[in-house]
Amino acid sequence: MKKDLPQSLDSLDINRWEQILGNVALIEFCKDLVWAVRVKGVRTGLKDFNAIISGLSRTGKSMCIRFTMKCIGCFDLNFETLVPCGRCMSCKTKQYRSGNRGWENWCSILSPEDAPTPIEYHYAPVDCTTLDKDKLARLVFDLEANEDSLNIVYLDEIHRLTSRNMDEQLLIPMESYEAIWIASSAYADRSDGSNRKPLEKMLLNRFTHRLTTQKPSVDELVIWLAERCERLGVTVEDPRTTLGLIAQRSDRIPGLAQQVVDKVSKKRDKTLTRKILDQHVFDFDDGQIFNAGTDE
Repeated sequence: MKKDLPQSLDSLDINRWEQILGNVALIEFCKDLVWAVRVKGVRTGLKDFNAIISGLSRTGKSMCIRFTMKCIGCFDLNFETLVPCGRCMSCKTKQYRSGNRGWENWCSILSPEDAPTPIEYHYAPVDCTTLDKDKLARLVFDLEANEDSLNIVYLDEIHRLTSRNMDEQLLIPMESYEAIWIASSAYADRSDGSNRKPLEKMLLNRFTHRLTTQKPSVDELVIWLAERCERLGVTVEDPRTTLGLIAQRSDRIPGLAQQVVDKVSKKRDKTLTRKILDQHVFDFDDGQIFNAGTDE
């Protein structure tokens, strides 16, 4: 394994759009958002970009949004490819993951000499699994304090709010403050026939775009897994067969497929064998535990 390979799996951040699997419609929306904010300098009519993205866990919802924010926050974004530089202070400090609360002025590099493509923004990612009235009040305070900046709010796992009736509490902030509101959810309604409590209808209507994740093909996932193995120094026995089986048994869900590779990368012997695959258990969203040792 090369010394310059990242030890933390979380540090394997993507740096180009092609690294995002499937999700054609979602990627197109995200590119449009980056283009509007950075190239056109849109600062009004932000509600036109409100979007809710639904889909199974580990299918790329948060990854797409984080990379979008990496592009928006990059001091030297490539306007033609919409790809971040990966070298500026914004990219290195990973504000696209944790937000930039308290660093707004520091991020507002307005000199063309310091930042060829300047951007002033306030980004607030919200973990809806822990959002309560106090945290919502703090979010509202931040939006008010940064009303002269571009505000972008990411509501991660918004469906978690329904069990505490917190989804209704978002209606007033979404109506009152000029911001781009983006949410991810395991589901948006009960169109799948389940008994899960749906999001408040009036809240759903605040999202102009309703997108769903799209899984990659088996071939696309195999190529992606092979690249990840190379980056992590993992050797694969019979790569075409083994990686193909991982793609199939994970139901083409990238986050589930990569778990097999990531687990092997932490071993002294970084060899991915068919035996390791057969012993791996894939844990799907619906609670069904599928043993990869069977193809049923």
